[in-house]
Amino acid sequence: MTLPWNLLALTARLQPVARAPHGLAPVAGAGASARSFDVRFGIVMPTALHADHFSRACDLVSSAAENTAAKVYVVFSSQADSAHFLASYSWLDVDMSIDFARLAAVQVSGLHVPVPSEFASNPITYKRWRALERLFRATPAKHLVAIDDEARVRRRAPGAPDWEWFLARRAWNREVLAGLPRLKESSTSLKQVIMRESCRVIGDAPLIGYAWWSDAPVYDREDFFDFYARIDWRRARMWQVFDALAYACYKVWQRGWRLTFVEKNLELMPCNGQETVARATNHTFMWAFGPSNCPTGASRFMEFHLDRQQNKDVSYAHQQCAPSSGSHAAVGGEVNTSRAMASLSSRSAASAR
Repeated sequence: MTLPWNLLALTARLQPVARAPHGLAPVAGAGASARSFDVRFGIVMPTALHADHFSRACDLVSSAAENTAAKVYVVFSSQADSAHFLASYSWLDVDMSIDFARLAAVQVSGLHVPVPSEFASNPITYKRWRALERLFRATPAKHLVAIDDEARVRRRAPGAPDWEWFLARRAWNREVLAGLPRLKESSTSLKQVIMRESCRVIGDAPLIGYAWWSDAPVYDREDFFDFYARIDWRRARMWQVFDALAYACYKVWQRGWRLTFVEKNLELMPCNGQETVARATNHTFMWAFGPSNCPTGASRFMEFHLDRQQNKDVSYAHQQCAPSSGSHAAVGGEVNTSRAMASLSSRSAASAR
């Protein structure tokens, strides 16, 4: 029997927060809140040295602070990038270390994943996979969702489910959704090539449809390192290799997950359209395209693609994050780099204490 989400959410709130190993209690650091965050699940978000990206990253971090107990990991390419971000949004509490003792005490942690020159054509896939590998090794996370910075955690009604309910349904369904276009082996269209190359990077055959962001791209600790060992890093340099597509292929061909094909474009489907698919497939969606208004009784953990043209007028959940003529809008220009780097160094030192 499937429990209703409100009962599952109550059950989840009664579970103890995962503890650090050897009985270590979370250590409160400078600026740390009194909340204890759930280290079993994290949002992994690479961002780039660009005003729009930084603004959206700020908005995602702020939305998480209001709407979930999950961890957030911001992935920077360099110390200069993280210094710019921290200087632009000094009011955000970001711990620039992956310190086991502090993980549950601070919601947002940052890490650096420099991109080698040979991955210049596909930096995001490289950053996501390397960040996931580091985080699964350095933290007790059981699940990590690897996304772009143009997303945010949806505001939840009282009693509505947090991340755990969605992942429980995902584990029960063991399903990958694929939509249009349907794969034609001889086709050279862009999405067909992306589908084939993304599966080939781990030695698998392509799926019959396009599964890119048909639902939130969650990675699981239980099989991540087997998946990671299969990656052909030479092939992964191609920009047509999409990280979440490769993992979807792995789930179907290596882990036996069911593949369900839907005659729709799933990537750009708002919540009400997803509900039509959900009724036909019994799939539980974890996110929806854009700022969707979900029908009564439906819920989503996140919304994404807030950078798309049809979402350009979407207001920021936190206006302090919105681009302006201030310092953070001049990323790479007017921000005082020396001061920003000094700020980063002081935060790192405080984290180490």
